[in-house]
Amino acid sequence: MDSWSLTTRSIPYTTFNLHNFSPSNTHRKDPGNRSISVGISNSSTKDIWRKTPNSTTPNPPSPAPSFHQPYRRKPELGYLDHSVDMDELVQSINQTTNEHELFAVLSPYKSRQLSIRFMVTVLSRETDWQRSLALLDWINEHALYTPSVYAYNVVLRNVLRAKQWEIAHGLFDEMRQRGLSPDRYTYSTLITQFGKEGKFDDALSWLQKMEQDHVSGDLVLYSNLIELSRKLCDYSKAISIFSRLKQSGISPDLVAYNSMINVFGKAKLFREARLLLQEMRSARS
Repeated sequence: MDSWSLTTRSIPYTTFNLHNFSPSNTHRKDPGNRSISVGISNSSTKDIWRKTPNSTTPNPPSPAPSFHQPYRRKPELGYLDHSVDMDELVQSINQTTNEHELFAVLSPYKSRQLSIRFMVTVLSRETDWQRSLALLDWINEHALYTPSVYAYNVVLRNVLRAKQWEIAHGLFDEMRQRGLSPDRYTYSTLITQFGKEGKFDDALSWLQKMEQDHVSGDLVLYSNLIELSRKLCDYSKAISIFSRLKQSGISPDLVAYNSMINVFGKAKLFREARLLLQEMRSARS
């Protein structure tokens, strides 16, 4: 890829303008020397990202549709999934260097001749965060597919791997505004990636949102957070997470018990460590 530029607008939903060599607003250079334009509102850490209205994409859409769109194209009778070589399509997409080229590659399928399952699979094979954002934009705003939580999860994964934290917040807000319910994978991805980068308060904030949404975590998620807390020597957070694990009805496994016994020992809470050891032995008997 040569150059993808991002512009942002704080309006009710998130799409991305990645048109060639036309950065604006605040500029940063990524390791590949792409010009990336990212504008972040000072009023919120969860900005909504929107394509600029003067984008020069082929066949630009008329005024931006709202989330509660009264009209979406009727699906075609039957899909062409089995008639399209996915590997070839993915290869063509990977060779695009800007939004114009990407949309040109996808233009034969603008009437949704391909199923959303097919498109999400194509999207899942894209690892570049900027190209995946443009592809999501095409899916939602050009082909007018019904928004898919799976598509958002894939893009969220790529954005988080690229450490684009504000964009991740924007994508999450957009999901909600489109009427999508973040699932366990959504939250697990957010919690794990923020936690790995030492953004522990953010990770715990996502955990709280997950619990408020009544989305159940799993043992692996809680165990990973406990282990991250232990490695960061943040023993109070590890204890808090272990308590939440048990409150959620999940039974700790040997790994979780051992991590917490170590935490209690490091925190010089030897009585709690002994009690937990007894609990572990009772649970295994």
